[in-house]
Amino acid sequence: MLGKHPVNIFNLTLLEPGTLISDIALAMACFIFFRSIRRIACSKNHQHLSYFFLFMAFSSLFGAIAHSLFLYTGKSLHYITWILAGISAFFIEFSVVSNINNEKGKNLLLMIVKLKLLIFFILCSVYLNFVFVKLNTAIGFLGIVFPIILFQILKSEIRSYWMILAGIVLAIIPALIHKENYEIAQMFNMNDISHFFLIVCLYLIYRGFRIEILKFQYIKTEQFSVKMNN
Repeated sequence: MLGKHPVNIFNLTLLEPGTLISDIALAMACFIFFRSIRRIACSKNHQHLSYFFLFMAFSSLFGAIAHSLFLYTGKSLHYITWILAGISAFFIEFSVVSNINNEKGKNLLLMIVKLKLLIFFILCSVYLNFVFVKLNTAIGFLGIVFPIILFQILKSEIRSYWMILAGIVLAIIPALIHKENYEIAQMFNMNDISHFFLIVCLYLIYRGFRIEILKFQYIKTEQFSVKMNN
């Protein structure tokens, strides 16, 4: 089986060592992004955004364990991984929607985001299939996050947000190659390669948001300084 090459450690048979490595790398990157956003967060909305990276880190970490210990845990840990991925997507959707100024439109979209998460939980629990993780993420990023960010760019000319859109568009590539049956050096399959590519995509998303949070922080500091001097 491609990429399954078992490794015996402490009387345990670990599968997919390449996936173990790539998932841990993805988890570490996401945790770094979380810490960076968390340090500069100056609103609840920024904190919600940081949770996107935090839960993505947890999902990847459980994914590493789920793949390597599949002979012992079956799909049970995969299920936890998928649920965490759904929660991760929810937080970036919630954060982006919360930036909408129109209260009626914002409340409607927030209700849709919450309902989508509930439907995802139900489908994932009943069918135990990764396809619902892909579908939930695609709807969230392409149907909710992308158009809202694009609108904000066109309305306010927020240039750094182009990096977010680039990260979302490029993320389509690892989604497409995820199930391809190729492997490198008899260890890394296309699932693993997609994880490394996803790190680049998430970095672009993180970088775009971080720049705008720092600008927001600077403006707030300037406003406070002017207020204190008046």
